[in-house]
Amino acid sequence: MDLSKVQIDNSADINITLPDGTETDIVITVASQDSEQYRKKTLESRNKRMKDLQRGKKSQLTAEQLDEGGVDLLVACTIGWQNVEKDGKPLEFNDENVRSLYADFPWIKDQVDEAIADRANFMKR
Repeated sequence: MDLSKVQIDNSADINITLPDGTETDIVITVASQDSEQYRKKTLESRNKRMKDLQRGKKSQLTAEQLDEGGVDLLVACTIGWQNVEKDGKPLEFNDENVRSLYADFPWIKDQVDEAIADRANFMKR
């Protein structure tokens, strides 16, 4: 197989469904796990833990810190959205609102997380 013919995008649009599988008009654009955003945020997190270890701090990473790190990564990899409204008004796209959306609607966060992890979502067809 000629691998040079495999084309991968660094971003993809994810169509969000309700927890019962009903389609919505919400589209969230995300960066892939091979993107600069993903790699930068992942390395940043690893470097912080390594610095703590080098300073002699024992790694006392909590489940909450792990979860927060995961949300930080998702926020960094969320690069846009369409049709997101809250309280009857369009929700402006910014990091704070992305973080709030994922906190308030974990079923959206889970779909975004799964989409980023699936490289097939980023293959050019």
